[in-house]
Amino acid sequence: MATTAASELDRRPFFKRSRLREYQVSLFLRLMQELLEARRRAAAGTLSALPEYGRFIEGAYGCGFVTTDFATGDKLANGESYEHIKNRPQEVQYLPLQTVRHMVHSLVRAERSNFEMVDEKEGTINQALSNGLLAAIASRLEMILNER
Repeated sequence: MATTAASELDRRPFFKRSRLREYQVSLFLRLMQELLEARRRAAAGTLSALPEYGRFIEGAYGCGFVTTDFATGDKLANGESYEHIKNRPQEVQYLPLQTVRHMVHSLVRAERSNFEMVDEKEGTINQALSNGLLAAIASRLEMILNER
């Protein structure tokens, strides 16, 4: 029985125990920076209409930031409270990569699970753009990449 190319694709997200590669972090950082810049340039409108938004969401999965086994909820990988960090973006600069990864996972999963149910202005990605959390995550990823 012949296999098709599509049957060779694995559609499941990564596992949290899968180590991120430098190029995954670098690419995701670039996608995040593009979304931040697009949001600055965009007139008032729908965030999800920006092509950069779609690339950011897809990149979160493809670059290993969304996993099958991180819990989406209050406690992050290092035991910190998600709500605490979410509302204090300045604290992101001290987080280890695995906790930053868990933050992104929680943001994207919450965005996707509530996408049809909430006004887009209340979505987690829009809130993270508005309160500086996404910019703080981008800054932290850049710091991590420059530590090498």
